[in-house]
Amino acid sequence: MIIQLSPTIEVKTPLGDGEAFFMIDYGLNINTVWVVRLEGGVVKHFYSDDILIYGNPMNGKGWDVGESVKRPPAHARRNMDFLNKTNNQK
Repeated sequence: MIIQLSPTIEVKTPLGDGEAFFMIDYGLNINTVWVVRLEGGVVKHFYSDDILIYGNPMNGKGWDVGESVKRPPAHARRNMDFLNKTNNQK
């Protein structure tokens, strides 16, 4: 099921702040996927446990989301060794 969020929802992601505009629910066995527009128009998909939704600052608590989203370290790189292996190497 795909749900269009109208109005959109401001969220914090591992890649920075964004604006969620779709939710995709694949069923009971898979996390809900949020489709988020990041700065510069980049669109990414995030599982529900990778994002935080900002609260309403008008309720007296201000912006209640801190830096609790886990971000990869700045020096982190993906392991791309599998691209260099040929069929003969295992």
